[in-house]
Amino acid sequence: MQPLRLKITGEFWDALLYSGRLYLWDFENCLRIYDWDRLIESVAENSAAITCAFARSDLLYRVRDERVLITDPLVSNALSSSFAEAAQRTLEFSLSDLAFAKVGEQDSPTSEQHDDAVIHKNRLFLLTQNGLFAADLLRRRKHAVKKNAERHWDGVALGLDARLGWLALAAGAEGVFQLYVGGDGYDRPEPENLSNRHCTFVNWAYSSIYASSAVSGGTMLGFTWTKVGDARYRHNARDRDRVFAGAFDDNDIRARANLPSEKLRLSWAADDKIYFAMHGTIDVCRFTQKYLDDDLNRAFQTLGDVPIKLTGSLLAATGSLFGTIIETSGGLVIVLSDDSVVLVSQPPVRWRVFRRSKQYENQLHMIFDDHLEILSFNQDYAVDQKTKIAGSMYRKPRAFSPPRQ
Repeated sequence: MQPLRLKITGEFWDALLYSGRLYLWDFENCLRIYDWDRLIESVAENSAAITCAFARSDLLYRVRDERVLITDPLVSNALSSSFAEAAQRTLEFSLSDLAFAKVGEQDSPTSEQHDDAVIHKNRLFLLTQNGLFAADLLRRRKHAVKKNAERHWDGVALGLDARLGWLALAAGAEGVFQLYVGGDGYDRPEPENLSNRHCTFVNWAYSSIYASSAVSGGTMLGFTWTKVGDARYRHNARDRDRVFAGAFDDNDIRARANLPSEKLRLSWAADDKIYFAMHGTIDVCRFTQKYLDDDLNRAFQTLGDVPIKLTGSLLAATGSLFGTIIETSGGLVIVLSDDSVVLVSQPPVRWRVFRRSKQYENQLHMIFDDHLEILSFNQDYAVDQKTKIAGSMYRKPRAFSPPRQ
């Protein structure tokens, strides 16, 4: 299935998509906010494919959850035809085209441009050369984002990722830090140093953190759950705490998964998958976090491999439901959950996926010199989640709840 594409022309510094709003930064540190749902509604023209591709990917997984629908050839063929037709459409906009959907425009909440950013629990977190800053989203006020960000840390980091009220910070030679920012009365005043090993980027693997580096190799900083009262920090005000279970480097993980001891180029993780880029393949290990306490051999088990030769330097990588993405010096390599591969031959200035989202986890956002390009991958809902090699496993929600970011 071909990905759908949407392009916004202009010179952008960064872009984030959260809860129906698109946040666009330019090189003057100006932040423009747009009503994303309104934009997509204006171009969908009753196309379920475009709606699912850019605004409601959760609808595809609801179809999957209703197995009688996904196994009906009439339904599956209709969906495939709809996506094939939508993939032929040209969705390209300038900023003037987006004027009708504009919510606001303001200076970015930090005086200097950020190096990385994430929105989590309705707060915008920005990494700059002067530290880590946070600003609340103010959806019903004059400014869509609080004007002046609050500094949480004066350290310098290369990148960050958020989950479950925690921020994971990749700090280069300083290692890996975490900071709780859940806003439930248990926020920490300073980040905690989890590892002193060199780290270029981080990814969450459930509540554990995988620290990646081409210099020192990868490390799984494992965490498990325990009842309130037995841990150092509370996860929330309810019934569970997150506790450190140990650090496991990529050599240890590969040995426990019975993977051959060959020269490793780069490793990374995303939820239930750990990826090892070798010379000619990407080896994939299934990660089961609950076994970290008592059965490490079951925590790390071989799943399979992807025969692919990655050329050039390997710079960064992550995973999402639709597959895994590897940034090389020559562009992006996207290995999809149906085993197909998509190449982006032009190196983007910046790129990101939205793994914590419930509506946009099928999207890859890439910023180039003169435009923002969004690729939407929609094959995963029809893939066997238990056997797929690339991409995180989709899990049916325990109970229905409205979509959340």
